[in-house]
Amino acid sequence: EGAARFILASTYHVYGRLRALPPGPVSEETPLNPVSVYASSKALAERVARSAGLQEVIVRLPHLYGAGVGHGDWGGVLLRFIDHRSFKRVGGAQEIQDSAITLDAGAADVRDYLHISDAVDCLRRLALAGEPLRGTFNAGSGESVTLREMAEWIAEAAGKLKGRKVELRVPAGAESPVR
Repeated sequence: EGAARFILASTYHVYGRLRALPPGPVSEETPLNPVSVYASSKALAERVARSAGLQEVIVRLPHLYGAGVGHGDWGGVLLRFIDHRSFKRVGGAQEIQDSAITLDAGAADVRDYLHISDAVDCLRRLALAGEPLRGTFNAGSGESVTLREMAEWIAEAAGKLKGRKVELRVPAGAESPVR
């Protein structure tokens, strides 16, 4: 009550599955098609924010990475590659395992990744903006890459730390084309 501006951190998951989207970049006008409980709850939160009569700013965040991003969530795909495929924790240190990084599906899926500090900076700037601001915005780095490219970079970095190549496994059918 009495807030000058309400900022809702939402997610690109409200757009639905990548393979079901129309060709081209996803814009704020792309129809929503949430297909999970998480995405549906975010879409509902967006509707509630718009109907509350506040100066609402809705920010749809892409895949986040960096310290503090949780394991096992959709946005934690990079941590799953690193922590569960190439690295393991021994005591307080991180060690490279011998295991390979395996892409089960979606290797050709194009994604945008945003460092958690950039996401926080975006939200902070929106909160502190002096001019009136209202609407829905997609946040991102502007540099989309395929899941395979990201896995290759992680495998290369892990290989450099280990002193030998870390294998990247991409089963047949994992690289079906995506728009």
